[in-house]
Amino acid sequence: MKEIKIVNQGKVGETWFGQLANENARNWNGSVSETFDANAVHYPLYLEDGRQSFKKIKKYELFIPYFGIIAAGDKRIQAHLFNKNGVPTPETHLVKDTPQTEDFLKQHSEKEWILKYPTGLATRGHTIVDSEKMVKLDAEGYFTHLDWQKPFIVQEFVRHENPEVYRTYCVDGEIFAWNVRKLPDGVKPKDLVAHAVGARYFPLEQPTEEAMDVSRKALEAVQLFSAFGVVDLIKSKDGKLLVLEVGTDGIDTIVDRDFDNPTLTQELNLRIKNALHKRSIKA
Repeated sequence: MKEIKIVNQGKVGETWFGQLANENARNWNGSVSETFDANAVHYPLYLEDGRQSFKKIKKYELFIPYFGIIAAGDKRIQAHLFNKNGVPTPETHLVKDTPQTEDFLKQHSEKEWILKYPTGLATRGHTIVDSEKMVKLDAEGYFTHLDWQKPFIVQEFVRHENPEVYRTYCVDGEIFAWNVRKLPDGVKPKDLVAHAVGARYFPLEQPTEEAMDVSRKALEAVQLFSAFGVVDLIKSKDGKLLVLEVGTDGIDTIVDRDFDNPTLTQELNLRIKNALHKRSIKA
């Protein structure tokens, strides 16, 4: 039976992931470490070499696949894989460079679009664009100074009067819970529903068949279905669920645990613990 190690490296790891690492070690009967070894199943959080870590750690056993961690942290990879694997999403385009992005938005001004920052957390850096906003952005020289990583992600913005984002949770090949993220009653609606701008999580009953099917497709596309991942979804104008993005723990991002739901917290920890121990016995 292999040891369970939560790997969290350096001062940055301690500052940003230290509390989660210690909680995980306590909840999962594991230990926090800065190193990898052959006799452990690893749950990597912060790695000092970031996305360049793969060559050093590929020989060790990871609970969450390294590719899944990388994909969860890069919306460009997700957009490519979702399109390749037929995952239902809002209309999404990967555009080569700044001039082509500007041209695309001008030529398709009949729709609202969102220019998504590729590696930001949540909605940080995203810009909603319509015909009126394009005039303002042009006047400000926005596209002249746009030096994001390429290709650019241009996605149709599905506007709702009271926007909601659904999140499903999956561990070890089973989607077992979901909730809805929205602004509390009495708070003025915002275009983007993120925890950072005041949105809160509200529990829902068991995930619907549609939610589980769509979420499974998304998680399988990024190699997270058999490990741990979450899927953010919205409803299309005709009520169908569409995938926005997936998330997991590792390197420079973590899944938000601040959902004020002790039952979900307990179940999530128990499922990951059981999956880790099952993996450690098989190893």
